[in-house]
Amino acid sequence: MRKKLLTMSAVAAMCIMTACSSLSANSIDSILSGSSSSVNVSVETETEDDTDIDLSDCTSITINGDSATVSGDGASYEDGIISITSAGEYLIEGEGSVSVCVAAGEEDNVTLILKGVSISSDDKAPLYVEEAKNVYLVLKGDSTITDTREETSSDDETNIKNAGSAIYSACDLFFEGSGSLTVISDNNDGIKCKDDVKIKSGNVSVQAADEGIDGNDSFTMEEGTLTIKAGDKGIKINDAITIDGGTINITADDEGMQALDVVINDGDINIDAKDDGINISDGSGSSGDEMMQGGPMGQKMQNQEQVQSDQAISEQEETLEETGQQSTTFTRAPGQGGPAGGQFQGAPMGENGEMPELPEGMEEGEMPEIPENMDEANFLGGPTGGQMGQGGPIYADGERPEKPENMDGQMQGGKMENGQMQGGMMSGEMPEGMQGGMGMETAIDGALTINGGNIYINAYGDGIDSNGSIYITGGYVEISGPENAGNGNLDYNGECDISGGTLIMTGSSGMIQSLGQNSEVLTASTTINGSYDSSDTIEIYIDGNKAYTIDNIKKGNYISVSDPSISSSSTVKAVIGTESYTLNVK
Repeated sequence: MRKKLLTMSAVAAMCIMTACSSLSANSIDSILSGSSSSVNVSVETETEDDTDIDLSDCTSITINGDSATVSGDGASYEDGIISITSAGEYLIEGEGSVSVCVAAGEEDNVTLILKGVSISSDDKAPLYVEEAKNVYLVLKGDSTITDTREETSSDDETNIKNAGSAIYSACDLFFEGSGSLTVISDNNDGIKCKDDVKIKSGNVSVQAADEGIDGNDSFTMEEGTLTIKAGDKGIKINDAITIDGGTINITADDEGMQALDVVINDGDINIDAKDDGINISDGSGSSGDEMMQGGPMGQKMQNQEQVQSDQAISEQEETLEETGQQSTTFTRAPGQGGPAGGQFQGAPMGENGEMPELPEGMEEGEMPEIPENMDEANFLGGPTGGQMGQGGPIYADGERPEKPENMDGQMQGGKMENGQMQGGMMSGEMPEGMQGGMGMETAIDGALTINGGNIYINAYGDGIDSNGSIYITGGYVEISGPENAGNGNLDYNGECDISGGTLIMTGSSGMIQSLGQNSEVLTASTTINGSYDSSDTIEIYIDGNKAYTIDNIKKGNYISVSDPSISSSSTVKAVIGTESYTLNVK
C-alpha cells in the first residue's frame, strides 16, 4: 500500500474540518490531490483511499430500490428523480432504479461523492447535469451507473433528462478519488459532456453501445485508469484530447480516439480499433478515407475485408472478354477501383457510400446501355465525377499511365479511355512518399503530437489517420496496422515529422506513406516476400544489438522502425523465426 505523509500542521488542519459541508469543491479537490494552499502538506505518495475524510455533515442521499431518502440541504427526491439544486457536497450511497439530476446555479460547484452506489434507469439518463459551474464525481468504493434505455439521441437542452448517454453534463465534469466507477450504456453513449471532461485520478470503466466518451471542448487524463469498450468511437472530442499520465485501454468498433488535436505527454495507452486507431479530424466528414480526389467514396473502406480479390478481378476480366469491352462493369464483388462490398466502378457512389441499385432488367456483370447521343468513349468510366485522376495529366486514348518507379503492384482499372482512367485505384505497395489515395486533401489545422508515453495501436483501418499533421518528439509508439491493402499505418495530409522517440509499424504494405522530409529520426523499413501472421514474433536488431521484440502483430508483410539510435551507416535487421531480413535505412 502506498502511503501519504502529512506534517503535524496538516493533521491539525484536517481535524478542524469535521463537516463536509464546510468544504468547497476546490478544497476537496486539493485534499484529494494531496495539496492545498491553506494546509501545509508534504506528500510523497498517495494512500489507497484519498477520500477518507469525515463526511458526516455532507448532505446524505441513500437510494433504496425505486426510492431514495435525503438528509440535509440542497437536494430532494420526487418521482424517481434525486434533484440537487445548490452548491455543496453530496454523499450518495445505496442501490436502485432512480436518476440523479444536478440543476444548480451557473456559478455553483457541486461535488457528488459516490460511495459504493449502484444507479440504473430505464426511462431517463441515470445521471444528468442541467446546470452548474463544475461537477466533481469523487469515487469512494466501487460504484456503477447503468443506462438500460432504448437508443435515444436527444441533445435538446430543455430535455436533458432524455440525453443519449448514461452520464450527461452541460458543464465541466471531473472524476477523482481512489475508488472505481463503472458506466454501462446498453444502447447509447457512455459519458457525454458539452464542455470539458477531466480524469484526475481513480478507475473509470465505460461499456457503451455507442461512443465511450463524447465531448465538445476537451478531454484530459492526468492519472488513474480509464477502460473503454465502445460500439462506436472510444473517445470522440470536437476540440482537444490531452493525456498527461495514467493508463488508457480502448476497444472500439470504430476509431479509438478522434479529435481536432491530440497531445500525448505521458501515460500508457492501448488501442484496439476496428477502424483507425487515432483520427485527427475537424468533424466535417471529409477525411482522406471518405473523399478521394476525383470522386466521393461516401464511407470508410470495409476494413476487415481484403480490398483486392483475385477471384473478383478474374471474373471481371472474363466479363470484359465476353463483351469485347475494355471499360468497367457493374459488380458486387470486391474489385478494381473500389472498396470491398461492391460499387459501380468508375461511377459515383450512392448516398453515404451505399451501393446504387442496378437498373431494372440489368444483371450483375452486364454492361449498362450507352445513353442516346453519347459515344462509347465518352461513356466509359461512368457518369461525371466517377473517374479518378482529375487534375492530372491527360493520356491518349487506350494508353496506360506510366507506373511510378519502384512501385510494387499494379494500376487497377485498366487503360485510359478518352483521356480518363477507368476504375482508378492502385494496389500493392505505394512508393514511399507518394500519397496515392491518402492525404489528397488540404490539411486541416489539427495535429497529433506525441511527446512521451507508451502507445500501442492495433488497428484494422489506418493506425494513425491525421487530416492535419503528425509530430513525434518522444515516447514509444507501436502500430500493428491493417491487414488489407486499402489502409496504412500512417495516413496524413499535412506534415509527419519525428524529432525523437520510437515508431515501429507492421502490417500491410498496400498503402505506405513515408515520414516527412523534415524528420530528424531515420527510418529502416522493408517489405518482405511472403507474410508473417499473429503467431509470429518480430525481433529488431540495430547494429547487431537486439533492440525490440514485437509480438502484437497481425498478418502483414511490412516492417518499419524509426529510432534515434539508427544512423545512415546502421545495419537494421528483422528476425522472424528462422528468417532474417535487412531493412533499408532512409
